[in-house]
Amino acid sequence: MQRRVAAIYLVFFVVMGASAYSVIAVAQQPTIDLDGEELAVGDSMTVDGKTYTVSNISEQSSGGGGHGGGGGTTLVGQLSTTNDSFVYSAELSNGTALSPTNSSWTGKQGEFSATIQNGDSVQYNGTQQTANVSGGELSLVNATGNVTASFAVGDSLPYENTTATVTEVGNTSATVVWGDNYEVVIPNVTDVSEFHAVQRFNVTERLRNDPDVENQVYGSDDGQFVRYRNGTTQPLDAYLPEPARTTFTEGDTLTYRAAEDLSVPANETTVANISSDRVLIEWTGPRTTSQELTEGANVTLTGQTHVVHFANPSTVVISSDFGSYQGQVEQQDYYHERMNGLWGISILSGFGALMIVALAYLPTRG
Repeated sequence: MQRRVAAIYLVFFVVMGASAYSVIAVAQQPTIDLDGEELAVGDSMTVDGKTYTVSNISEQSSGGGGHGGGGGTTLVGQLSTTNDSFVYSAELSNGTALSPTNSSWTGKQGEFSATIQNGDSVQYNGTQQTANVSGGELSLVNATGNVTASFAVGDSLPYENTTATVTEVGNTSATVVWGDNYEVVIPNVTDVSEFHAVQRFNVTERLRNDPDVENQVYGSDDGQFVRYRNGTTQPLDAYLPEPARTTFTEGDTLTYRAAEDLSVPANETTVANISSDRVLIEWTGPRTTSQELTEGANVTLTGQTHVVHFANPSTVVISSDFGSYQGQVEQQDYYHERMNGLWGISILSGFGALMIVALAYLPTRG
C-alpha cells in the first residue's frame, strides 16, 4: 500500500516537472523591435544638420546580465561627431617663450630651417655622415655603413654649428629648425592694447660660432663682457646686435603650436584679447567628441534625447520611441519571471520525485 501511494505521488511530480520543462523548451524570449536609425560601424545619422557616426561596437565583460547583453558580456558602442569650426584657445602669459618650433609670423628674424634629403651628407661628431630618411626616422650612417645616431620628430640634432630640432620626418626627407627664442612682453600700462615679441639671443651658441671671441662671457664690476682673441674686450650688450621686436595688437595673426608634441600641427591663430597679465589667442579647427552607447541608455543628440538598443552584435538602433522600448523591456522582464518560476517547478518536482522514491523504500517495522 505504501509503495502504491508513493507511485501515485511519483507520477504526479514527474508530470508536473515534465510539463514545466516542456513549456521552457518551446517558449521564446520576446525580442525588441524598435523603429529608429539602424547603424553599423561607420554608418551615420543626421540630427538638425549635425552628423553622428558609429565609430565602434564591441562586447564588454559584465558581471551580470542586461537587456540585449547576456550573462557574461554586454554590448557597448561609441557615437562620434566632429565640429569642423570649434574655437580653440591658448593663453600666453607675460614672459612666455616663443621658440622656433612653436611659433612663427611674417617678418620674424633669427629663425632658420633646412631640409635634409635622403642621401645628403651631414657633419656629425666631426665626421661626414650620410642621411638615411625612411619609416619616419632620420638616421646617420658612417663610411663603414654603421648607424651612428637616429632622430625622430622632436629630437635635437647638431646641425650647421648649432643645435637644431627635427620637426618633420617624411619618406625621403626631414625638416630641422633652429634659431632664437622670443619672449612675450606685455607693457606695464593701465590700458593694454598690444604686446611685444622680443628676440632673446642664445649667447653661448653665438660666441661659439664667432671665431674672433672666446667661448664664454666674463663678468666684472662694470657688468658682463666678451673677450676677443686679440686681447680686447667689449661689453656684452654692445657685442650683441639690437634684438628684433614685433608688436601685436588684437586681430593680428601668428602661427602657434599649442602642444609640446611636434607631430601636432601648428595653427594660424588670432590675437583675441590682451590684458595686463596674459594674451589670449584663438583658432578654429575640427574637434571630435564621442558618447558611449549602452543598452537602454539615453543619448542626447543636438538637444534631442534618444534611447539606445543593440539589435545584434554589429547593429545599434537609435530611437526616440521611449514608450515602445519600455513596453517591450517589460515584456522581456515578464518572460524571465515566468521562466524562472517554471524552472523552479521543474527542479522542485524532480527533487520531490527523488524524495518519494527514497521514502517508499525505507524499511518498515514488522
